[in-house]
Amino acid sequence: MSTSAALSVAAAAVLDWLAVALGSRKAKYVTKPLVVLLLLVWLTRVGGWSWPLTAFTIGVVFSLLGDIWLMLSARFFLAGLASFLLAHAGYIAGFSADGLPDSPVYWLAAILVITAASFFARRMLRSGSLRLASPRLRLSVGVYTAVVTGMFLSALGTAFKPGWAPSAWLLAVLGGFLFYLSDALLAYDRFTTPVPHGRLIVRITYHSGQLLLIAGAILHYAPAELL
Repeated sequence: MSTSAALSVAAAAVLDWLAVALGSRKAKYVTKPLVVLLLLVWLTRVGGWSWPLTAFTIGVVFSLLGDIWLMLSARFFLAGLASFLLAHAGYIAGFSADGLPDSPVYWLAAILVITAASFFARRMLRSGSLRLASPRLRLSVGVYTAVVTGMFLSALGTAFKPGWAPSAWLLAVLGGFLFYLSDALLAYDRFTTPVPHGRLIVRITYHSGQLLLIAGAILHYAPAELL
């Protein structure tokens, strides 16, 4: 069942990418939320309302809300940002349910990631449209950057925990990175310099990240469901 569920998510994602590539605005209103909705169905069927998968289910719910807000007019941008912030908080809770890694290599990597994220955030806030944006928007983007960085670090931490099998933490780390990359590209495209085919690239990295991240969580917390 899990294989077919994952394939259905992937198929819906490909349909959405085609809609974006072809500029089909009406189709995107269906295909974009459908991908995350199918993720939610998958998680629910594998026991996603029992801890710690509950944290990931909550993350997917807020991701779906964020997708809906961001499909509407620009005045709902902060609502979408807040929804995805809560989604990342859910993923952080899920990946941290079995504690934090105690490897010095992980903490060194975390320092490097935080340093790079801080540099990126400062550049964003000092250039492009954010430089003249309202303090509320600037603060929201800064807080969001911190939270999404925490999400990636929590996913990265699974590689340094003895309880995580390589197959599970590889999916989690790659998924977390792609989700992180998607948000970084979206911010750069929106506030600094337009990225060629930016919307399509953002959508591909976002959906791929979500699918891999959730697959890694299921493989670790409910391995029987992926057999």
